[in-house]
Amino acid sequence: MNKANSSNRCKSDSIVLTTNTKDKFSKNPYKIILLSLIVIACLLLIKPSYLYAKSVLAQVLLKHAWQETQQTYLQAPEQDKQQHSQEKYLPWQWADSYPVAKLTYKKNNVSWIIMAGMTGRAMAFAPTWLEDSAKPNQYGNTVISAHNDSHFNVLEDSDVGEEFLLEDQQGKILTYRITTINIVSEYDVSSYLFQDETMITLITCYPFEVTNKIKTQRLVIQAVKYNH
Repeated sequence: MNKANSSNRCKSDSIVLTTNTKDKFSKNPYKIILLSLIVIACLLLIKPSYLYAKSVLAQVLLKHAWQETQQTYLQAPEQDKQQHSQEKYLPWQWADSYPVAKLTYKKNNVSWIIMAGMTGRAMAFAPTWLEDSAKPNQYGNTVISAHNDSHFNVLEDSDVGEEFLLEDQQGKILTYRITTINIVSEYDVSSYLFQDETMITLITCYPFEVTNKIKTQRLVIQAVKYNH
């Protein structure tokens, strides 16, 4: 009998508590709005942090794959180097892209491993190389793109005359000096075109400020091979 009464009291208390809680929120809907805003703000803060952490971890895995790529080529007998230059080492098991070069921004002493294929999936992990453009360090225009809230965020303050180093699979390192910096429409593809010299084109979204608006402009940095 006591157990039954106790159980009934618990149910009754629960009903009262639930009712009181609903009454409080119904009388003050601003609390619901405030709580909703707090939850949304937390999610917005977590997402960029998660994306940045993912890009940092990806670079660690990519560095291992890049080292393996270079070592395999450099240690191969001379007659087999051409064959080994075609080998692709995936940075993780489910990856659908592979490292093709290493880019260093001398001003900030920061480096990135570049992945093949300018796709959204690859760009979530690293800067990407447009496969229809010139191969890294070869004659022509090598086009590389990355997000401006992760890898290419340091390009916001770049200036003409600054230098990049580009290292290819064969271990050759070339210096590229910035000659032009332009802000263009997202539909302007002139920077992708072949150029009659050895150069790199770096592309990222613009502006750099965090905003919910779709970014319809692109920052385009072009750097030409520099002979010391």
